[in-house]
Amino acid sequence: FFFFFSRSCSDNMKAVLLVFVFAAVIGCCYASRDHWVRLNEAPTDIETRFSIALKQRNLDIFSKLFEEISTPQSPKYGQYLGISEIADILAPAPQDVRTVVAFLKAESPKAVIRSHVARDALLVIMPTSDVERIFQVTMSRFQNKHSGHIITRSDKMYTLPSEIAQYIDMISMVSDFPASKVSIKSSGPNAADASNAPVYGYPQASDTVLYAQVTPVCKGGQVTKNPTNPCADFPPAITSFQTYVVNNWTSEAAGNNKISTPITNGACALDGASVSCNFVFNERPVIPYDLYTISIVSNYADGSSSDVSVFPTALVTSAFVTPQLLWQQYKAPLSYITHGANQSVAEFGAQYYSPTDLQYFLGNMSLPTAPTSVIGPNKASTPGDEATLDIQWIMAAAPGAATVFWSVGHDEYLYEWALQVQQSPNRPLVHSISYGGNEGGSPLAWRQRVDTEFQKLGALGLSVVVASGDAGATDVGHGFEACTPLQPQYPSGSSYVTSVSATFFTPKAEPICYNNFFEAPIHCSQKVLGEVAVAANIGMDWTTGGGFSNSSVRPSWQNTAVSDFLKKNPSAVPPSSYFNANGRAYPDVSAVGHNLVIIIDDHVDVADGTSAATPIFAGFLTRINDFLLANNKPPLGFANPLLYQVAAAYPQAFYDVTVGSNNCGDVLHPPYIACCPYGYQATQGWDPVTGLGTPVFDNLLQGVAKILGIKV
Repeated sequence: FFFFFSRSCSDNMKAVLLVFVFAAVIGCCYASRDHWVRLNEAPTDIETRFSIALKQRNLDIFSKLFEEISTPQSPKYGQYLGISEIADILAPAPQDVRTVVAFLKAESPKAVIRSHVARDALLVIMPTSDVERIFQVTMSRFQNKHSGHIITRSDKMYTLPSEIAQYIDMISMVSDFPASKVSIKSSGPNAADASNAPVYGYPQASDTVLYAQVTPVCKGGQVTKNPTNPCADFPPAITSFQTYVVNNWTSEAAGNNKISTPITNGACALDGASVSCNFVFNERPVIPYDLYTISIVSNYADGSSSDVSVFPTALVTSAFVTPQLLWQQYKAPLSYITHGANQSVAEFGAQYYSPTDLQYFLGNMSLPTAPTSVIGPNKASTPGDEATLDIQWIMAAAPGAATVFWSVGHDEYLYEWALQVQQSPNRPLVHSISYGGNEGGSPLAWRQRVDTEFQKLGALGLSVVVASGDAGATDVGHGFEACTPLQPQYPSGSSYVTSVSATFFTPKAEPICYNNFFEAPIHCSQKVLGEVAVAANIGMDWTTGGGFSNSSVRPSWQNTAVSDFLKKNPSAVPPSSYFNANGRAYPDVSAVGHNLVIIIDDHVDVADGTSAATPIFAGFLTRINDFLLANNKPPLGFANPLLYQVAAAYPQAFYDVTVGSNNCGDVLHPPYIACCPYGYQATQGWDPVTGLGTPVFDNLLQGVAKILGIKV
């Protein structure tokens, strides 16, 4: 039995949406050379764009001032600076800038060089042949494995000319690679593989139904391209599929085995190089919040059957999340409308959104319309799942807030984005970034300079909220196939951002719920929903990220919380040689990141990922800013010192997530393994799985008000 759908949003915006295109969104995005394939050398007669980060002065003075501005007990708290004031502190001497510009113009007369408003960066357009000669690189065209986008980069680290090396921190967009979007499906069948078992795409479960997208494989292992009669091109054809569902708690089958034909009502479709078929796996409703193992077999026309395909992890059944469920669970006022504060989502890698989809989402979720604007390119006709998720759910978390869709060119990344925000005359107060990567995948000099740019944004009174990653502490499945060493993420490992992990709603939210009583599972009441960390060993096929930076030291504002965790929970961490216990620890907080309903391409879909949790928490910071501005207080700026103080003084401000671990990864990508020996465990209090926990908004707001001396 397949599931088919027949109505699009445009049939009736206010109606209950019945269309469900099965290609669920998952993933924080990441930057790594490993995900770019070299095509050929770049033509030398074209131009190359790059940025030069000039060496800054007075970094110690600026860091001390930033700390004072961001610490609630400081007399300078909230006394934010203007960009010209920041430039007066950090900008290099004018003569140094002139020296660099003169050298570049002498070496490349056709170069176009612009100075940034902060006076510590140069934006350069230069003939590629000159770039190669000056910086001793060979520029090549690279194509992203996931998005197909093509950029120009060098896979060799640049060399700074001795004449100007002393004036430059780093060069961006020459040897560094921008963020990449992880595919929402598995990497697909391998024709050389001896198995002919069907291959899973991204499965999904509501509280009563198990779904999956499956790629059929022909008897000889070939990949069919015939959606109406799968494998007729490599006979014998597939005549039917047999599915099976087992409850992991009771070991009982969820209904009888059933036969489903894939050729009716467009249940299968050609999806790129292979055919994908949509399935509902269970005949009868399954039990909400239980774990189920799904398997499928292809039946061929000659009477034989394929190998059995068992999904590598059990799936938990949990409800789809609407804004109303979010507000109810996080105790945020249902009727609250944001009036004075604004916010933004940052998008990279040619991720765009559809204003029409956004309006359908707001209308069908009974949310108010709000001002939206776009900075940078946006092709509304080709909306991306990441961008769609970001803008819809930051606006769901902060209804009514003016929201900016900040689109950065697909060859640019965090440094260029930060420069753009600093230069903008109307900067949104909160910025959500669902993109990141392995810390070791980017040069240290680049990360250190981006950290300083994050500091500058905080000094301007802006909050930067980032995703903690979707492949656990190991990054297995997101470019890594080995369980060791552990792979901390960036920018989550930056000490100047708020890092957000992901949870899912379940009544089985206490450790006791996973024990037995008289050899039977303990049944925790379903009347009260709690939260647990997203992990591949507890009902998900991906794992929320968390850990300790290898290059950033632990900041003072989290020292007490992290020290307490390490002291009280020695069994919740790997052996000491596996992580830097003195590093910046992340995440800081969490939010729900599973089964969020979105609308994309005029259809209903569901989304997963820390990239779902991040815009939600960012939206809640916008709500807090709205409260602060209404009380004639400055906005949050860099929020972490305040958040950790609130958590220490008013623990009820956060829901403490105590179930889950992040030793697992993403099972849908190579090497397709679920879990590794080492990671971190959720515990009472702060932990490197879910941070301080998820927001209890009314308590969080009261805690902020008390610490800042605001009467409520």
